[in-house]
Amino acid sequence: MSQLQLFSRKGVQILKTVPGLLSHVRNKTTSEHLLRQRGGPGPFKTQAQICIETKSHMNFYPVPEGSHQEYHKARNMKWATMLMMSVTFLGITTFIAYKLDCFFLHSLPPRRKISTNSEKIGKLQY
Repeated sequence: MSQLQLFSRKGVQILKTVPGLLSHVRNKTTSEHLLRQRGGPGPFKTQAQICIETKSHMNFYPVPEGSHQEYHKARNMKWATMLMMSVTFLGITTFIAYKLDCFFLHSLPPRRKISTNSEKIGKLQY
C-alpha cells in the first residue's frame, strides 16, 4: 500500500467525522456557544464564596493581641541592637585592617619646607 493511498484513507475517515462535529456545534444557540464555562459546568459561585472556601478571606487573617506599642518597641530594640553590633564589627575590622597596613590610598608625597627668602631666589623681572 503506498503512502498516497494511506493518506487518502485517513483523510476520508477524518472527513466522515467532521459532519458529526459540525452538527454538535450547530445544535447550540449562539449565546451558549460563545460563553466560556469557567471552572466547568455547575452552579456559579461568587468571589466571596470562593475566598471563604480557600480561606483567603479577611475573616481568616490573624487577629492581633496585646499592645502594638510594646510590640514595636521590642522590634525596634532588636533592630537597634543589630545595627550597633554591625557598626561595632565594622569599626573593629577597619581598625585591624588599618593596623595591618591594608589600605593604600595613593596619598600625596610629604610636603617639603620651601624657603620663601626672596634674596636667595633672586629678584623677579617683569
